[in-house]
Amino acid sequence: MDGNVIFSDNSESIVRVLYVGGSTMAAAIRAANANPGLTIMPGYVYPIIGAINSGVTSTTLSATPTLGTTTTLGNGITTVAIDPFGNIYISDFNQVDVLFFDIKTGYARKLIASGTLCAAKQDSVGDGCPVNNSNFACGASGMGIGISPQGDLYLADNTNLLIRKITATNLVPVTVGSTLTQTEILHGASGTTAIAAALAGTSPGITSGSVTCGAANADGTMDCTVPVTFTPSTPGQRSAIAAGMCG
Repeated sequence: MDGNVIFSDNSESIVRVLYVGGSTMAAAIRAANANPGLTIMPGYVYPIIGAINSGVTSTTLSATPTLGTTTTLGNGITTVAIDPFGNIYISDFNQVDVLFFDIKTGYARKLIASGTLCAAKQDSVGDGCPVNNSNFACGASGMGIGISPQGDLYLADNTNLLIRKITATNLVPVTVGSTLTQTEILHGASGTTAIAAALAGTSPGITSGSVTCGAANADGTMDCTVPVTFTPSTPGQRSAIAAGMCG
């Protein structure tokens, strides 16, 4: 993410970031350290998870989010992965779970843990079950994880000699954004028909309203306004930019 290097310091039970740049990571570092005024410098290393700021006694994360640097980790943290939104996942082979760091809030929690198999299981290890109702383990050889561009998580189940897939929709719920309408101002030599045509099909989530144009300018051009509505239909971070020029 923005070239930043995120790594687990297993001996100190801390997850750190070598900061290269980017406002999102800088904000996450400040949030995780409860220090909104912290000056973030490129080339410096900062902690984001690990009990360095308070006397936390819990040795493992729970499902309840806690501030990154007030959370005690175990000594089995190994692999780090990042999803398309910048959130950070950390495997802990001693606790046999996957931890989640929310890049927007600076809080961490236990996301995935081996559990009791569901009734709809397809086999003895819980394939076809919600991830926390499946069974996986890794022994002392670590637990590899990775995130696909689609946000699916892959986990190395060393005990069962399997690569397990957890689909993105079963990981962290991401809500669909709300509808937004704004008025665009367009300038050109064409009339309303050409202006409306220029906006058509710019995105499946974009619709335009009626075009209103004033009197023609002295040079024959026209200034028009049109309400453009962006209605996201899928979860995740999306933005729409409507730009048009006619004539």
